[in-house]
Amino acid sequence: NRGQVQVNANAQTALNVVLEWADPNTGGLEATVLSTTRDPLPDATVDLLQGNVLLARTTTDELGTVVFP
Repeated sequence: NRGQVQVNANAQTALNVVLEWADPNTGGLEATVLSTTRDPLPDATVDLLQGNVLLARTTTDELGTVVFP
């Protein structure tokens, strides 16, 4: 859990994390994108990168959530 990260509209914000799995063959990464008033932000683009390599790109759902399996 990285807590809160502030991002600006129409800007890119990088958040570097190290993922550690109890079982490397299962699990997932879930993120929720909220406004400064803590309202969900649907249709926000979220990229998952390893270094500079794009692994996956998706958009948030109506609750501002994305899941990368």
